[in-house]
Amino acid sequence: MGNDFSKMEINLRQVAEQESSSFEGVFELPVNKEGLLKADVRVKTVVTSMSNRYLLAADVECDLHGTCSRCLEDCVSKISAEFEIMFQREENVRGFSGPTEGDFVLLSSEEESCYDISPMVKESLLLSIPMKILCAEDCKGLCPICGANLNIEECGCERDEIDPRWAPLNELLNDENK
Repeated sequence: MGNDFSKMEINLRQVAEQESSSFEGVFELPVNKEGLLKADVRVKTVVTSMSNRYLLAADVECDLHGTCSRCLEDCVSKISAEFEIMFQREENVRGFSGPTEGDFVLLSSEEESCYDISPMVKESLLLSIPMKILCAEDCKGLCPICGANLNIEECGCERDEIDPRWAPLNELLNDENK
């Protein structure tokens, strides 16, 4: 994913008590070795200033452009995610008796004036991508015999063939029904 998207920077020094902002961008998300998914991303953030800390809450919405796993048609899938980050000014950590450094992000003075949230947005999106992208929940897919898209047309192929490995179980069911 590298540098193929714009930064989503927040100036934490200029945050009032509670301030909201929004970002839009296009990410290319690596899915597997074969390809990338294009994602139109919308991010809404609310940053709350609390003396020497900042709480950032973000809602991420995304239109994911890909290929349906059942019918192989191009489709757009909507996904959403959210995350929160607690920032702590680095100079105020010494002698701090609260949570450990693992509970929040330490900010240098440079990061406080320009903090890029795009890595967290990317991570939340990658964790929200479904295993299989579908054009619709009720997508019928392709006919396993002739390959016709069953969402568009019924092909007429007989798909009632029973796998020969399961035939003995079918015989048992037929014997019980007699």
